[in-house]
Amino acid sequence: MVESSTTGSTISKSRERSRAPPSDDSVLIDLSDQLKEIAVALKEINWGPVDFNSLYSKVMAMVADGYNEDMLATAFDHLRENKKAARRFLAKNAKLRKLWMNSYLFTRL
Repeated sequence: MVESSTTGSTISKSRERSRAPPSDDSVLIDLSDQLKEIAVALKEINWGPVDFNSLYSKVMAMVADGYNEDMLATAFDHLRENKKAARRFLAKNAKLRKLWMNSYLFTRL
Protein backbone atom coordinates (compact mmCIF):
# COMPACT_ATOMS: atom_id res chain seq x y z
CA MET A 1 0.00 0.00 0.00
CA VAL A 2 1.43 3.43 -1.07
CA GLU A 3 0.40 6.61 0.67
CA SER A 4 0.27 9.96 -1.04
CA SER A 5 1.92 12.70 1.02
CA THR A 6 0.25 15.65 -0.72
CA THR A 7 -2.95 16.34 -2.51
CA GLY A 8 -3.28 18.48 -5.63
CA SER A 9 -5.99 20.72 -4.25
CA THR A 10 -4.17 21.85 -1.11
CA ILE A 11 -1.69 24.74 -1.27
CA SER A 12 0.45 25.47 1.74
CA LYS A 13 0.37 28.94 3.27
CA SER A 14 4.05 29.49 2.43
CA ARG A 15 3.40 29.04 -1.29
CA GLU A 16 0.51 31.49 -1.50
CA ARG A 17 1.40 34.83 -3.05
CA SER A 18 0.25 37.98 -1.46
CA ARG A 19 -1.52 40.40 -3.74
CA ALA A 20 -0.81 44.12 -3.69
CA PRO A 21 -3.81 46.27 -2.91
CA PRO A 22 -5.36 47.89 -5.97
CA SER A 23 -3.87 51.31 -6.73
CA ASP A 24 -4.57 54.20 -9.03
CA ASP A 25 -3.80 52.81 -12.50
CA SER A 26 -3.81 56.23 -14.16
CA VAL A 27 -0.16 56.82 -13.21
CA LEU A 28 0.83 53.50 -14.76
CA ILE A 29 -1.20 54.20 -17.88
CA ASP A 30 0.44 57.63 -18.28
CA LEU A 31 3.89 56.10 -17.80
CA SER A 32 3.10 53.39 -20.32
CA ASP A 33 1.97 55.96 -22.88
CA GLN A 34 5.15 57.98 -22.39
CA LEU A 35 7.30 54.87 -22.81
CA LYS A 36 5.48 54.05 -26.04
CA GLU A 37 6.19 57.56 -27.37
CA ILE A 38 9.87 57.21 -26.49
CA ALA A 39 10.07 53.81 -28.16
CA VAL A 40 8.45 55.14 -31.34
CA ALA A 41 10.84 58.12 -31.42
CA LEU A 42 13.87 55.86 -30.95
CA LYS A 43 12.66 53.53 -33.65
CA GLU A 44 12.26 56.44 -36.07
CA ILE A 45 15.76 57.67 -35.27
CA ASN A 46 17.28 54.24 -35.75
CA TRP A 47 15.25 53.00 -38.70
CA GLY A 48 13.84 56.04 -40.39
CA PRO A 49 15.01 57.10 -43.82
CA VAL A 50 18.27 59.01 -44.09
CA ASP A 51 18.02 62.44 -45.70
CA PHE A 52 20.86 62.07 -48.21
CA ASN A 53 20.53 65.66 -49.42
CA SER A 54 21.19 66.88 -45.89
CA LEU A 55 23.99 64.37 -45.48
CA TYR A 56 25.62 65.52 -48.72
CA SER A 57 25.37 69.17 -47.67
CA LYS A 58 26.93 68.53 -44.28
CA VAL A 59 29.75 66.41 -45.71
CA MET A 60 30.59 68.81 -48.53
CA ALA A 61 30.41 71.82 -46.20
CA MET A 62 33.56 70.38 -44.63
CA VAL A 63 35.55 71.72 -47.59
CA ALA A 64 35.75 74.86 -45.46
CA ASP A 65 37.62 72.80 -42.85
CA GLY A 66 40.36 72.09 -45.39
CA TYR A 67 39.26 68.68 -46.65
CA ASN A 68 39.73 67.77 -50.29
CA GLU A 69 36.47 67.41 -52.22
CA ASP A 70 37.51 63.96 -53.50
CA MET A 71 38.10 62.72 -49.94
CA LEU A 72 34.74 64.09 -48.86
CA ALA A 73 33.03 62.37 -51.79
CA THR A 74 34.58 59.06 -50.69
CA ALA A 75 33.36 59.64 -47.11
CA PHE A 76 29.88 60.51 -48.41
CA ASP A 77 29.79 57.28 -50.45
CA HIS A 78 30.75 55.31 -47.33
CA LEU A 79 28.03 56.99 -45.29
CA ARG A 80 25.48 56.43 -48.02
CA GLU A 81 26.23 52.70 -47.97
CA ASN A 82 26.14 52.54 -44.18
CA LYS A 83 22.87 54.09 -43.00
CA LYS A 84 23.62 53.63 -39.29
CA ALA A 85 26.88 55.54 -39.66
CA ALA A 86 25.06 58.19 -41.70
CA ARG A 87 22.46 58.70 -38.96
CA ARG A 88 25.21 59.00 -36.34
CA PHE A 89 27.12 61.47 -38.53
CA LEU A 90 24.04 63.65 -38.98
CA ALA A 91 23.35 63.63 -35.25
CA LYS A 92 26.84 64.95 -34.41
CA ASN A 93 27.80 68.60 -34.05
CA ALA A 94 30.45 70.14 -36.33
CA LYS A 95 33.35 69.34 -33.99
CA LEU A 96 32.38 65.68 -33.70
CA ARG A 97 31.84 65.43 -37.46
CA LYS A 98 35.38 66.69 -37.97
CA LEU A 99 36.70 64.07 -35.53
CA TRP A 100 34.74 61.38 -37.39
CA MET A 101 36.09 62.58 -40.73
CA ASN A 102 39.68 62.61 -39.46
CA SER A 103 39.27 59.08 -38.11
CA TYR A 104 37.62 57.81 -41.29
CA LEU A 105 40.17 59.37 -43.63
CA PHE A 106 43.10 58.25 -41.44
CA THR A 107 42.01 54.61 -41.77
CA ARG A 108 41.80 55.02 -45.57
CA LEU A 109 45.30 56.47 -46.13
